[in-house]
Amino acid sequence: MAPDDEVLHPTNIINRQLSLLQCAAACGCGARMIKQLHTLFADEWAFIVEHQRFLLSQPSLHVLALEAAINRARQEEAGALANLLKCGARALGSRLQIEWIELAERLGGKTWD
Repeated sequence: MAPDDEVLHPTNIINRQLSLLQCAAACGCGARMIKQLHTLFADEWAFIVEHQRFLLSQPSLHVLALEAAINRARQEEAGALANLLKCGARALGSRLQIEWIELAERLGGKTWD
């Protein structure tokens, strides 16, 4: 984790988010922690869209989907956590392994797509 004054690259942010998912699952977190993860992940991706868009792979193709996923995460919709991570990975030119998606779905509900 970076100091508060250091801005992380989006790839480092998604890696940290995956680590947080893993820690939350290992600790048997409750609904309050899941709510916090939705808020944190949405805020971090909103920052990326607003300030680090140029670091995304083809931003014009991914920003609308990311913004929709951020809004769903802020509303804590079922599957929003996994969907936001999948959208973020695609925006970085990558794909999440199925194990990460399953973990996010276990904590935040099944995705709708």
